[in-house]
Amino acid sequence: MKGSGWVVHLHTPLAAIEARMTAEELARRPVWTEQSTSSLKACYDERLNRYNQAHCNVDGARAPEAIVSELVWRFQSKNVEERIQRLGILPVICPPNVESAVPLAAALCDGGLSAIEITLRVPWSLEAIRRIRNAFPEMIVGAGTVLAPAQVDKALEAGAQFLVSPGLDAEVVALCRKREAPIVPGCANASEMTQACRMGLSLLKFFPAQVLGGSSALRLYHGPFAECRFLPTGGIQPEHLQGYLELPYVAACGGSFCAKSSDIQAGDWTKIVASCRKCATIVASARATSDPSPMDVRKP
Repeated sequence: MKGSGWVVHLHTPLAAIEARMTAEELARRPVWTEQSTSSLKACYDERLNRYNQAHCNVDGARAPEAIVSELVWRFQSKNVEERIQRLGILPVICPPNVESAVPLAAALCDGGLSAIEITLRVPWSLEAIRRIRNAFPEMIVGAGTVLAPAQVDKALEAGAQFLVSPGLDAEVVALCRKREAPIVPGCANASEMTQACRMGLSLLKFFPAQVLGGSSALRLYHGPFAECRFLPTGGIQPEHLQGYLELPYVAACGGSFCAKSSDIQAGDWTKIVASCRKCATIVASARATSDPSPMDVRKP
C-alpha cells in the first residue's frame, strides 16, 4: 500500500520536499552550473516520478506539471541567488549606447564581476542583453526595471537569465513563475516583503535602500523576515558596501557605483576594471568579518 497521496503543493518549502527524499535522491540533485531549463526539468521530472512511486496510492502516478515547473523555477531562482551572492556585487547599468555593451561586460569580467543587470530604460537595452549573452556566455545577465508583464517575454527572448523590478507586481511575478524565470522584486516595506514571501520569493530587492534606512533598516527587517535574503539597491556607494555585506542575509549590493555612466561613455574600461577590483576587495573584507546575528536562522 502506498502513502496517502501527493501532499506537495505550490508553496511547500523546498526543505519540506527534500526531507521526504532518500539519501540517493538528494545525491542526485544537480550541481549548479549552466544547465539548461530542459535538463533541469528532466532531472526533476525523474525525481518527482521516484517520489510519487514511493508516496502515492497508484503506481506510476505523476505529480501535476505545475509542481515540476514550480521546482524548476525555485531551483533556477536559487541558482541565480547563489551566483550573485558569490560575487557580492550586482552592477546595475543603463548603457548609454548599444556599442558599449560588450566592452563594458569585458571590463566587468576582468574586474572580477561576472554579472550585470541591464535596465530596460532605453530602446537598445534588449539588444545590449543579446550581445553580452553572445559574447560572454559565462556571465549571468539580467534585465532590470521590469514594470509590466509584456516586458517579461521580451527580456527572456533577448537572453536575460533573471528579471528585476523596482516594485512588487503580482502579474509580473506570476508570469515569471509560469516561464520558470527568476524574479527579484523591489520591496520597500514590511507589507510588500510579506506579500513577496507569500508568493514564494526569497531574494528581495530592498529599494531604494539608502533612502529607506540602509543597512540599519535591514537589520530590523531581518527579524520577521529571517528566511529572506536581500539585494539592497538605490543610492549605494562603495563606502556603504561594508555595512551591508557584513550582514549574512544580504546576498549582494546592486548599483552603478562600480561602472559609472561617465566612464562608460568615455570608454575608460581600465578605470572600470580598477573600480570593480576595488569593490571585490571590499566584498572579501566584509565577508571575512561577517557575523550572523543571534536571530539569524539561515546559514550565510
